[in-house]
Amino acid sequence: MIAGRRVTDEPTLDVMKMVVAGKLNVDLCAALVAAGALPIGLHGASACVVRGQKRPAVVAGGGPEPIDFGLVGDAWSGCGEELVAPLLSGRLPPGHRVSRRDRRGQVFNINADIVANRVAVFLDAAALVLVSDVPGVLGDVERSDADPRITMAEKAALISGGTVTKGMIVKLEESFSALVAGVRRIHVVGRLAPTDLFREIETPGSVGTVLSEA
Repeated sequence: MIAGRRVTDEPTLDVMKMVVAGKLNVDLCAALVAAGALPIGLHGASACVVRGQKRPAVVAGGGPEPIDFGLVGDAWSGCGEELVAPLLSGRLPPGHRVSRRDRRGQVFNINADIVANRVAVFLDAAALVLVSDVPGVLGDVERSDADPRITMAEKAALISGGTVTKGMIVKLEESFSALVAGVRRIHVVGRLAPTDLFREIETPGSVGTVLSEA
């Protein structure tokens, strides 16, 4: 892990294909069926659900020196028909972060937050909820409770000051890009009960952190 981003070689990518696009895909679909949903398991290499390209060597939080992340990509677009068609027919298309590069067919390991944000942009989503292992964005390392709201200016200060680290850097960078691209609201929350999720949507920042441009 470098600056909250994975480094992936060929053997690791093979594991990702087998576990994420294979076992987890099947298990997630089975759990959704048990919950009453009608899932259609997809991954980024299915049709053209997600297109990606190799991650650039210089990234936010990674310092000025180039980094070779290996077979790690960044999603740059999503194809709508493969996502929208199942939704219109009442089916849920859970996706996974194993994706492909257009033309050459190279498969990449792509961060799940990046894929979620690109899909939200394509769908012109009113809100995107990102579930983390912390209750939201922690603006103070001495506190365990989340900041109710983070703006773009505050995001830059949190990253440059070292308060936000690891995977949260990726969440914030990608989420604010999605906000600029048209997603109306993005919420970062921890593991919540369903009632807490509804409360966060109805009253942004009441449970987790809502991100806003200003």
